[in-house]
Amino acid sequence: MNIAVFHRKRPGRTGSTRLAAALLGAAVLLFLGLGVWQLDRAEEKRRLAAEIDANAELPPVELTGPLTAGEAPAFRRASVQGRFEESRGVLIGNRRFQGRPGFHVVTPLHIAGSEYRVLVNRGWIAATEGRPPELPADDRPQTVYGEIRYPEPPALVLADAEARAQWGRVWPYLTVEDFAEQAAYPLLPMLLLQAPEEGSSFQRDWSRKPPNPGMHTGYAIQWFAFAAIATGVAIVMLYRQGVRHD
Repeated sequence: MNIAVFHRKRPGRTGSTRLAAALLGAAVLLFLGLGVWQLDRAEEKRRLAAEIDANAELPPVELTGPLTAGEAPAFRRASVQGRFEESRGVLIGNRRFQGRPGFHVVTPLHIAGSEYRVLVNRGWIAATEGRPPELPADDRPQTVYGEIRYPEPPALVLADAEARAQWGRVWPYLTVEDFAEQAAYPLLPMLLLQAPEEGSSFQRDWSRKPPNPGMHTGYAIQWFAFAAIATGVAIVMLYRQGVRHD
């Protein structure tokens, strides 16, 4: 009597292996895409760093009235003549200097010979027992030197225009657009960070952290490494499945 021995195939295992390999293949594409995206971000940071350096090297621009963004780019030095309007200024709260709580003092400066104002961040001043301090009066005509900025709102903004109107003297953050909504006069669309000067009652440390393209390059390498690992795992799984079938 011949006894036939039948080996039952296990299609489920083969299907599971192929499904896992397909998922790994999708992960490889995702990892590669993320790596390329991080390389693009690194290139953006390099361009931004070059732009900042180039703008900082431009000769100072004199603010006498409306200017285009090309004439007054961020990080360019500027000068302006006029008078501070103390009563229209605001304090930006929760600002710390050397571990001490305080405020940034932002005051509109009425440009000489013009109806326009420009906002000037005059620097940091300490809180008085947690309360806003008394500011030194300074309405004399003067020339202010500084560096142009275009402040942006935080990533999450919950206050609408009506709520912002209730902030009063102390604001949690500043954008020129928000200030202009409440101003009854034309305003240049920029902020001037006033340059440090001896004898000032304000602390001015405007040191900026340069863009870091190396961080994004490192992230890209990590994503490409993940793609290589996932590719290797998929190849090994398919190879072992093929050996079992042979």
